[in-house]
Amino acid sequence: MALIAARNGVNATGIDIAESLIERARERARVEGLSARFHEADAEDLPFADATFDVVASVTGALFAPRPEVAAEELLRVCRRGGIVAMVNWTPHGIIGQMFRIISNFIAPSGMR
Repeated sequence: MALIAARNGVNATGIDIAESLIERARERARVEGLSARFHEADAEDLPFADATFDVVASVTGALFAPRPEVAAEELLRVCRRGGIVAMVNWTPHGIIGQMFRIISNFIAPSGMR
């Protein structure tokens, strides 16, 4: 998402917990001449000061945090007052949610929602 935003003139910062994905995003930004910045980080502990961003968005990233309420608090914390927080998530009632419900009966660690 940060690459798309940067292509459209946005001063964008992207994070992911996976170092390999951050390295790939940095390389794509370099090849395309984009100024987007990327950081390896955990959605439950973002390395940014309070109210750093005008828009905070997660595209199927924060939804995988083991403690979604902590990730949500972090997204709100780094967004300025009056800013926008947007998320793309799979819902429990959609096809992906139904698939995960079935699979979780067989593989989910004890206590994980």
